[in-house]
Amino acid sequence: MGKGKNKKSEMILDTKDSTVSKVYDFFVKEAFPNYTDFDEEVISPETRLDELGLDSLDLLELCMDAELEFTLDIRDEDYEDITSVGGLVLMVSNKIKDKDGK
Repeated sequence: MGKGKNKKSEMILDTKDSTVSKVYDFFVKEAFPNYTDFDEEVISPETRLDELGLDSLDLLELCMDAELEFTLDIRDEDYEDITSVGGLVLMVSNKIKDKDGK
């Protein structure tokens, strides 16, 4: 994962967007607890994945979890530059919206 490549991590998540909210809740409440011991209260969209102790293999597995949860096809290039919780949530949310034609 290259530094500075992911501008998505600087974006603010629109929590009023039901898709974004659903994806954020999935990761923070269901997926992350399987990979890290951090409480959901300390996790925010700006939190870097490496701050949670997550590495590239964990990111791959998180994407696989999202594929199963939301019936998606996520390619390596879709997540290879993601470094933050917000970046991951936005990528998956956008995949869902693309799939649903929104």
